[in-house]
Amino acid sequence: MGFALFRDALDNRGGVHWVPIKGLETAKMMRLAEIRSPRREERMHSPALDGKIARFPPAPGWTFRKTHATMTLPISDLILDALLAQDAPAGDLTTHALGIGACPGRITFAARADMVLCCVEEAARMLERVGVTARARHRGGDRIAAGTIFLEGEGPAAGIHLAWKVAQTLVEYASGIATRTRRIVDAAQEVAPGIAVACTRKNFPGTKEISVKAVRAGGAQMHRLGLSETLLVFPEHTVFLEGSASFHELKRRHPERKLVVEVASADAAVAAAEAGADVLQLEKLSPDVVGEVVRRVAGMTPVPLVAAAGGITESNAAAYAATGCAILVTSAPYFAGPADVQIVITKSGDLA
Repeated sequence: MGFALFRDALDNRGGVHWVPIKGLETAKMMRLAEIRSPRREERMHSPALDGKIARFPPAPGWTFRKTHATMTLPISDLILDALLAQDAPAGDLTTHALGIGACPGRITFAARADMVLCCVEEAARMLERVGVTARARHRGGDRIAAGTIFLEGEGPAAGIHLAWKVAQTLVEYASGIATRTRRIVDAAQEVAPGIAVACTRKNFPGTKEISVKAVRAGGAQMHRLGLSETLLVFPEHTVFLEGSASFHELKRRHPERKLVVEVASADAAVAAAEAGADVLQLEKLSPDVVGEVVRRVAGMTPVPLVAAAGGITESNAAAYAATGCAILVTSAPYFAGPADVQIVITKSGDLA
């Protein structure tokens, strides 16, 4: 037994995000996927459609349901379904045993403290996938104040309880990362408006999609997504090289890539720049030394970018930004505490 296959596609009708669900013969396993029937028209819950029936011709063998396009990097339904399945591999025993699954209910998500919101779109989709009609009042990346309700849903108690904790925890962890990211970005850009904050690949294993989405929601960018797409030479690489390292041949073989070299002293930074480095990543150097490197390489042609890395947080981002470096590289957002989200569940009127 397993979940049916999902595939995402962007429809050309106003950026609507459609999710085709293949294999209706497995519908009995698809309660989490909200396949209610193989009909060819389905009620779409969207402020734009205002609850109207949306008619469209599905491809043969497929049925469709509508989700909301996210601000950046939508997390796939496969991942969301896996999170739901981990929490309820054989359903919700308590709700089933109490016999309350069909009772109509309402759930609201609210911020207990000021935060930068992230993964609210995914939380809404989780609710929808278990039969709860969801409405997000805010988008990922929004700064919201304590007490703000940002998501609400109505539907059967069974669906509400299936999605409740998973959706809440996803928003809390992602928003915690986004909120700390925003603090670092704000601290740096208050001093140097043009400086970039970039987050490393040092997210907790298995959370890449969520972590990247949260970093972007907080206003930063990714330093690198992984090992496959960037040239970043560490001292741990150069220990295997004989003699003085020159990077010109490396750049010749990969002309479309910028070459980043990590160094741990001002002299090593200048040497790396002379050897052809495009970006000097200064690891755990003080703001004074970072400023020295910026001044020493300023007369080179071309002038390499200087990135301060290692130990960058909201408490020292301004000091590093004041050095004139171009980039702050940090892993700190991944170790943020989760945001605090308040959940209120109440019984509501007849679902019919």
